[in-house]
Amino acid sequence: MIALRVLSFSVQERHCLPDSEDSRRFWEPRLANQPQPKGQIQMTNQDAAGVAHGWLDAFNSSDWEKAKAHLSSDSVYEEYGTQRHLEGSEAIIQLYQAWKTAMPDVKGKLANTYTSGNKVALELTWEGTHTGPLVTPGGTIPASGKHQETRAAMVFTFQGDRIKESHQYFDLMTLLRQIGALPQ
Repeated sequence: MIALRVLSFSVQERHCLPDSEDSRRFWEPRLANQPQPKGQIQMTNQDAAGVAHGWLDAFNSSDWEKAKAHLSSDSVYEEYGTQRHLEGSEAIIQLYQAWKTAMPDVKGKLANTYTSGNKVALELTWEGTHTGPLVTPGGTIPASGKHQETRAAMVFTFQGDRIKESHQYFDLMTLLRQIGALPQ
């Protein structure tokens, strides 16, 4: 499924930014040097990548106000591993907080960033220790104290300078095995 989403990016417009200090200087959106439709902000690929990196940084530091500032108020979040579908920035922030309750030290470590038009894809690894209750659609998994590393991809669609849609792809079975919720 990930490959199909990434392949939908135009090869002509594909742009990759490595996880580096240089790429992170674009955290705050800038206006592009091109004409813009009245009332709408258009961003460059680097601007969009910078907003996505800023969102990840806000999540990693549990800065919920900053994370929410990167989302449009009617943002949509799809989490394919758990089949969650959320609408609205408030509901999305509550889900982020629930993940941080289950794994307070969880951080997304960026591997690659791909941009095309109003889309950004991040390849990352979620790493943290399961020290709190993990609330899932199927019930709550008690803390195990076990460390987990789960590879993932996130695809963001932007509307102006805000994240309109987020699609998270991760291997739920690997996560559950690592925290002891499924047999090895």
